[in-house]
Amino acid sequence: MTRSLPTPQVGWLAALAAPDRCSIIAGDANSLALGDPEPPDWARLPAHLGVRYLQPDHPGQAPVADRSALALLRRAGFVDAAAVHGDLAPTVPAAGFPDAEFVPFRCDHVLLSPALAPGLTTYRVLDDDRTAHASDHLPVVVELADGVAVA
Repeated sequence: MTRSLPTPQVGWLAALAAPDRCSIIAGDANSLALGDPEPPDWARLPAHLGVRYLQPDHPGQAPVADRSALALLRRAGFVDAAAVHGDLAPTVPAAGFPDAEFVPFRCDHVLLSPALAPGLTTYRVLDDDRTAHASDHLPVVVELADGVAVA
């Protein structure tokens, strides 16, 4: 069973944030970004599923999301497209999958290298009748302006 993006692999991805690189990292990170609100109902996940998303247990404390992989990518310079647009809408679970293992949170992320981030024009989570039944994750769309200048 996998946890959020493992730290050693994130280290390799961080190199893609170099100032001269046009890079996008997108996908299911099984993690919350630094600015995302903590879901109030992590405790309802069975332990064997919670390990995918949570920090190791701290006795007597509420469960807390493991944000370490996305924190490393942010520190490397990647920009969170959703945060730029102020849209932290959950991407899981889609309405057509009420029995999916998730509590509602933004599980899917689009991160842009510093060279691409200025060209971001649109970020949105597609949540409609079709997407609600296509997958347990809602799709995310980003648009970039033409001619993004790379220093």
